[in-house]
Amino acid sequence: MRLSIIVAAAENNVIGDSCAPKHNIPWDIPADLRHFREITKGKPIVMGRKTMETIGRLLPGRTNIVITREDRVPFDGAMRAGSVAALAKTAERACSQAWGRYVYEHPELYGMVDGLRFFNAHNDLFQEVAKYRAARRMWAEIMRDRFGATDERSLKLRFHTQTAGSSLTAQQAENNIVRTAVQALSAVLGGTQSLHTNAFDEALALPTERSARIALRTQQILASEGGLTGTADPLAGSYYVESLTDAVEEEAWEYIRRIDDMGGSVKAIEERFMQREIEEAAFRYQREVEKEERVIVGVNRYSSEEDPDMDLHTADEAIQERQAERLQELRESRDSSAVESALTDLQHAAEGSDNLLYPMKEALANLATLGEVSDILRKIFGEYRPS
Repeated sequence: MRLSIIVAAAENNVIGDSCAPKHNIPWDIPADLRHFREITKGKPIVMGRKTMETIGRLLPGRTNIVITREDRVPFDGAMRAGSVAALAKTAERACSQAWGRYVYEHPELYGMVDGLRFFNAHNDLFQEVAKYRAARRMWAEIMRDRFGATDERSLKLRFHTQTAGSSLTAQQAENNIVRTAVQALSAVLGGTQSLHTNAFDEALALPTERSARIALRTQQILASEGGLTGTADPLAGSYYVESLTDAVEEEAWEYIRRIDDMGGSVKAIEERFMQREIEEAAFRYQREVEKEERVIVGVNRYSSEEDPDMDLHTADEAIQERQAERLQELRESRDSSAVESALTDLQHAAEGSDNLLYPMKEALANLATLGEVSDILRKIFGEYRPS
């Protein structure tokens, strides 16, 4: 749905040059929309697996950025390798489809592809550094050997990192400041180009101004006081880090071989291979925590009887009321018949086997709300319930 929102916004010029909404649309517009002008300047975005099959038709001849996202689940060694393997498979699929069509039409650009990967940083510092380093090596190999990339820029994996929300604890929440700093450090040492640090109170509520400021200052201290920006890949050559990198890469290639043997990523997803791997990793992680085989400070060890009181963010009810008013204003001003027609087309597509991106984009372009679109899909597909 996010891609449909982005494309609909770009085509309808929802966001102006100032990045402020031109229309009074009561969406919680994702941050991606603020970069929609990149789409119209020849740099659209590819997201996810099914999207890659249609991006070349939705935005013909304008695709050269690949964005994927790591599942935010507790990590063990298998999931770390699986994450790197997912990156590699996404690169293969995106480049062989969307990018392949673009290069065919623009041979002067042959040999270059930009990549942006969304990584999640967890607590095991050296393992995390190894994860990023392995991903960078595999990306370069796939781009060079499989796709024949000749521009050196194509071999450089560009990635964003967010510290792990799943690692934050409600107990002794201020300990999360240290967790976030360690995770951010691993991302920098691993070569990230972009970094998001979580606020320490996010296990309890939305961040306050204070907690958000501490998260920002964490990045600024690493960048300005930590001496980390003087060289690329500062841990290269360390026996421990190099051996960990080799191990993660070897496991990731094994994941890729297993997926290829199944018939590829789509087939593996249909057989719930990825879902099982994630669920089993989460189960192993939780079992280790409950057996105290994995120490979580303040949770299963070094706990205290009482946590200090904290000032948590509370939502202003006036904002909710204003949002409801804006929604009502939108429904009164839009073309209701066009919305109903578009939602009916979406329902017919969901009931059949048609690609949903096109009717979803049309519904959003006609100012159907996210709730209305979701209700249609919910009616046809139901809601996911973990078994």
